[in-house]
Order: sequence, then C-alpha cells, then structure tokens
Amino acid sequence: MRRSNYRVLLLPLAVLACTSPTATSPDGTFRVQADGHHLTLTNRTDAPAFYFLVERGTAASILWVPCVDLSSDCPRVPAQDFVEVLYTDIFGYTASAREALVHWWFAVRGENGKLEPDSIRGLVVPF
Repeated sequence: MRRSNYRVLLLPLAVLACTSPTATSPDGTFRVQADGHHLTLTNRTDAPAFYFLVERGTAASILWVPCVDLSSDCPRVPAQDFVEVLYTDIFGYTASAREALVHWWFAVRGENGKLEPDSIRGLVVPF
C-alpha cells in the first residue's frame, strides 16, 4: 500500500479521537459534552436547570435529594447558558471512572406555593 493510502485510513481514526462524547436530551434542550477534563452542561431553556452529577458506578450506592433553592449553592445552569464542571467535582469520581450520570430538573411551584423539582431527567455521559 502506498504511503498516501495510509493517510486516508488514519483520517477517520483521528477524527474519532478528537470527538468529544456528547449526550443530549430527547427534546434538545439540555446537552452535556465531555472534553477529557470537564463536562460542559448547556441549558437551552428559559429557566435555570438544576443538576446533580455522579460517577455511574457510585450512583446505585447513594441517596440524594434534588435541590431547588435559588438563594443557595444548589448547582444550576442559568437559562440559555452553560457551566463547566471538572471531572474531579463529579460525586464519586476516580481516575478509573468512565461515565457520569447527569441528572437535571427545573423548579416549579408546588401546591403549597414552595419551589419543588419537576420531573428529574437523566443522561449517561462517557468520558
């Protein structure tokens, strides 16, 4: 095989190696992209999206409660914006981790007038 043919074969591998794993909600309003060091969470809605990130292997062994307090440190992605989260800030992350579960939800007024989470959505994101 001539040398130029090898370049043609290596091009698809180079493209795949540079591609960042991405997960997007079915309706396209929430997107998570991994780049090797952090996750970028993008909220394409007009309301802040709250989130919780956990390493996939750790997820089954923990109990967590969604937070919707706008005046506290509840992690959230502002409306029509994005945040970047280091892998080391993912709950349960270790150097051998390969996937994260990304849970997100919106705050809605409950029957008692207090904010509460609506349905909690989730994506699996490889890194």
